[in-house]
Amino acid sequence: MKKLAIVLILLASALSSAAQGPTREVKIFLQRTIVDPSGSNSDESTAVKRIVDAGAPLSGALEMLFSEPITAKEEKDGFWSPTYGMKFEGVALKNGTATVRFSQPPDKTNYGSAGPMIFAEAIEKTARQFPSVRRVKICAVGETMIDSELETPFPRCSGGGAK
Repeated sequence: MKKLAIVLILLASALSSAAQGPTREVKIFLQRTIVDPSGSNSDESTAVKRIVDAGAPLSGALEMLFSEPITAKEEKDGFWSPTYGMKFEGVALKNGTATVRFSQPPDKTNYGSAGPMIFAEAIEKTARQFPSVRRVKICAVGETMIDSELETPFPRCSGGGAK
């Protein structure tokens, strides 16, 4: 009976590992505040590594960018999220163009005047690390305010877009 229990545990463990499938390392681009010796600071876009499902690395990287909490070490090192709480709604890749869909939760309105540019740059850099992505389009699902001060707001998404 003990042998049967051990075999069942090993089998369950193997099935669990197989269900997760292969993974791969990707980069997401967070913002990082750099303080120089004089005390002034500047923000820069910095790549950090994450592990995602190898079967859908573009979608996985963007999901991480939008939702992955920053680690305590990253926060201590001055990193912060460039997505300002926006919600990832999906990505579709067609003919080399990645169309990234996002929405804005009503309570996520603190991003400042540079927010839209920082947001778009993080999405663009994260998506363009993949050779199959030659162009990135960003579109909004529903009403957004993050782009209200832009000369050309993010276009509203039309049609479907796989998550």
